[in-house]
This record gives sequence, C-alpha cells and structure tokens, in this order.
Amino acid sequence: MSTARDDMLNRIRRAKGAQGASGRDDYEALPRDYRQAGTLGLQARLDLFIDRLRDYDAVVYRSAELRIRETIAGVMTERGKSGLLIPAGLPA
Repeated sequence: MSTARDDMLNRIRRAKGAQGASGRDDYEALPRDYRQAGTLGLQARLDLFIDRLRDYDAVVYRSAELRIRETIAGVMTERGKSGLLIPAGLPA
C-alpha cells in the first residue's frame, strides 16, 4: 500500500527526471570553492565581533585582563546594580 507521502515523493522524482532519480543530485560533484578557514587576525576578529554585537544594540566594554574586576564594578555602579550571578567554573 502506498502512502500519500510516497506518492508525492515519487511525483517529485519523476518531475526532476533522471538527474534527480537518486535523490542525491550528484552531491559529491558540487563545487566547493568557498573559504574554509578564516583569514582575519585576532584584532580584526575582535573588531568584527564587537561591530556585530553593536548591530544588535549590545553595549560593549573593552578591558585589559588585569582590569576586568574594575570594569565590571564600574559598569554595575553606573547601572545601579548591586548583585551579579557568576557561572560555575568562571576563573576568578
């Protein structure tokens, strides 16, 4: 017994002709000339990431590693916040 799904798939295969009969359409033969590795350096990647965050109206604060505590404290004070949730495993 044939199902409606099978009927529809068979119609699609017939409509596609011999090329689509296998359902793979010579997938392996498709050209793959797209870039497969990044070419941006660290600073350019960070700049691009920040630019994209700002596109989503995110506020970005940049900080030297040794000043992260002061930066977070300053942002919290600026926003009137007194508590902060810290995920497990976050380096001190």
